[in-house]
Amino acid sequence: MPTCPKCASESARRSRKALAKDRSRRLKARFTCNSCGTRFVAYDPLAITFHSLAAVAVMLFLVILWQSLSESPGERAMREARAGSERSDNPGVINPRASVNIDRLNSNAENGDVDAQYRLGMALLREFDISTDPATQSEAIAMLRKAADGDHSQAQSLMGDLYFQGRGVVQDFVQAFDWYSKAANQGHAEAMYGLGKMSRSGWGRPVSLVDAYVWLNLASARGESRAVQARQEVLLQLSSGELAEAQQKSRELDLSIP
Repeated sequence: MPTCPKCASESARRSRKALAKDRSRRLKARFTCNSCGTRFVAYDPLAITFHSLAAVAVMLFLVILWQSLSESPGERAMREARAGSERSDNPGVINPRASVNIDRLNSNAENGDVDAQYRLGMALLREFDISTDPATQSEAIAMLRKAADGDHSQAQSLMGDLYFQGRGVVQDFVQAFDWYSKAANQGHAEAMYGLGKMSRSGWGRPVSLVDAYVWLNLASARGESRAVQARQEVLLQLSSGELAEAQQKSRELDLSIP
């Protein structure tokens, strides 16, 4: 409790009568001294605690939101893979192959099943995340590449992420752009977002704000939330003629891409 300004007593009770609404007084309240009866206005410890907790909650929310929006599709997929690897029949025991039947996936993958190849590649990435064995990572990427070569759009987008980040492969923006393009032309929204980012920055291709707008526009239309703000940022850099061109291209591609 606050100290009485008259008798310096620390015994005071909070008044039920609220102060007039004023930003400069929002952390203050009316008090009555239990010792001398003096009424005074002072900072309210409860209000200070409440506002401090609210500020911390807002900061945590913003951090989580930023991480969510800045996370690439590949990082998201591998994070989800890691989460799956920690599930096991025995609590507390990490089992990197708990969520998949590896033998069945191997068999199906060898028979050319691209979905099995993708799932096996993700399972091996889970295992690498636990074991950090380079051979396992190489096997995972080889399997994901097979799936991508077989037109598996998620695998193609993930290969784009791996080349963009330089994870398990040498960083190569040209390769990243190429894989994103293959996935985007199959309607993969996250790959479209990747193309938009790269076109805006000139990574893997010369800078093209028109193309950046087109891909971010298509990604936004297909539910990629991160593309909405990015599209707006690009829009502000376009001339009226460039914007008209970009929107015309968007309409044409929207009809030809799933």
